[in-house]
Amino acid sequence: MLVTLEPGAPPQAVSGRPLNHESVLIKWKPPPISQQNGNILGYKILYVDNEEEANNESHAKVMEVSKTEAVVENLKIWTEYKFWVRAYTQAGDSPSSPPIIVKTQEYCR
Repeated sequence: MLVTLEPGAPPQAVSGRPLNHESVLIKWKPPPISQQNGNILGYKILYVDNEEEANNESHAKVMEVSKTEAVVENLKIWTEYKFWVRAYTQAGDSPSSPPIIVKTQEYCR
């Protein structure tokens, strides 16, 4: 019997940069192969407005993707956001990556 576990490590080398005044590009690498514990089915990007009082994972919005990069859209202008990334298998989610902070750009005409 094959038992699948959730990944034992978070995605690695998470980075981000603003694309414009309301979107951010987030990139990362999968968890180390030795700690994937099965087939990685996808990733969850968790994010919150870092300027809000409730700026932790429990208040985060979640976006699911299948690749190792994603554009998060419909963000506030000139605002800092905190991002975490998790990998998941059939058994569940990995630990969250350390958070990164990315600020959207100012609105320019």
